[in-house]
Amino acid sequence: MKTSVSEKVHFTQWFIWVECALVLALALVKLRIVNDDAFITLRYAHNLIHGRGFVYNPGEHVLGLTNPLLALLQAATSVACLGNVLSANYLLQYLLLLGSVLLFARWLNDRLVLAALIPLLFFNQQTVGYLGNEAVLLLFLSLLALNLLRSGRDKWFAFCLSLMYLARFDAVIFGAVATVWWLHLRRPWSPRKLAAHFMIWGSLPVAWHTFSFAYYGAFLSNSVTSELLGFAYGKPYISALWERYLSPLTAPWALFQSGVIVAGLLAYWRQLRIYCVWFLCFATVYWAIGAQGIKPWYFHTFTFVVIMAMAGGLALVGRRLFGDAPAAHLFAAFVSLTFVLGQMNDSWERQRYELYRKVADEVQRIGDAGAPLEMNEIGILGYYLMEHPVLDQHFLVTAQGKGPTRFPPVALLRQERKPQFLLINPYREFTEPELRQYEGYHPLGAMRSPNNEHRLYIFRRSTE
Repeated sequence: MKTSVSEKVHFTQWFIWVECALVLALALVKLRIVNDDAFITLRYAHNLIHGRGFVYNPGEHVLGLTNPLLALLQAATSVACLGNVLSANYLLQYLLLLGSVLLFARWLNDRLVLAALIPLLFFNQQTVGYLGNEAVLLLFLSLLALNLLRSGRDKWFAFCLSLMYLARFDAVIFGAVATVWWLHLRRPWSPRKLAAHFMIWGSLPVAWHTFSFAYYGAFLSNSVTSELLGFAYGKPYISALWERYLSPLTAPWALFQSGVIVAGLLAYWRQLRIYCVWFLCFATVYWAIGAQGIKPWYFHTFTFVVIMAMAGGLALVGRRLFGDAPAAHLFAAFVSLTFVLGQMNDSWERQRYELYRKVADEVQRIGDAGAPLEMNEIGILGYYLMEHPVLDQHFLVTAQGKGPTRFPPVALLRQERKPQFLLINPYREFTEPELRQYEGYHPLGAMRSPNNEHRLYIFRRSTE
């Protein structure tokens, strides 16, 4: 017996919702991982809602984040989580993921593609794998902007581009690409509409930079000057892009996936082209300024293209094999899930998280309440040692790292601020001479993750 059109529509509707529920449940169990850097934003949000200011260290107005909108949303969401910004982060991120699914459904209007997209979106290393960073917020806002543009709500479209800048400053590249498309669609232009668009688009960036200069004494975040502009270690952006993401797609075991991605790009080019242009412009800008490819979330634009194209390719294959039958949705969802199963146990990040939690508990046990600390890892450690002011060795959040003395001598600051503990992750074993390198401090030893892949050395002031 043939399935009627109404029965097929009914099946696809409940299938998507059931799939979302199952994938979300699996993500909640398997992928409660927050990347170390995300905890920097969480500390800003925590201090804000507890009346200590929009700062990392209370009393030190230092701009050390590039995603103020995410921190503000985490702070706002924490109201529903009794002030717990970490729980609020999970709630916010999963709501944004579900919102992105709905917006993508409106943008593409193809439930078969949606069936393939859901596992790819929820279990991608760029989204849930690094839950807490701004990648999901950027995806949500970009899809919202495109749907607003399609529906003719030009002022809200411009405002959404403005929000994206506060989600991540380099989202101005998406704003430029989307604005060019808007200009193409709205020909002939009127001076009034042009002025309104650019005034709305620039409103929040201008307001933010005015506030940041008045509040922090800086227009740009310290993380911008230390990482994006080439002060940090790491390979150039294009080299890292090739080695991490493009080169693996040429391996024999990945040829099927690569073929699916190419097929999806060709089949759904009209819907995906703006993301392809965004990625190409993003990579070109990062290459031109000599930025380093040291952070996985710098490649979020590439990830958006890949997961959308792969979902489209799987839908194409499923439709060729099963037509519009329910089996096509089952096929797309199942194959999509198998592509990402390997990311469901991100042991490297989990091991680091568990080690840093253990170190934080030990410092709280043997240290003085509120004593200053020095560390080179300021994310997880900084969050779980919230009551302690932190001397950051990279000067992302330390007041003495502002202005013309961007990287002052750490040893001199150590003598001045007298941190009780030094918490150092050298990403290798310290030698005996290195254990004696910090004058006035003696090593308490190293704490290691269960797999011995991560280690963190604890040094205590000898004068105490």
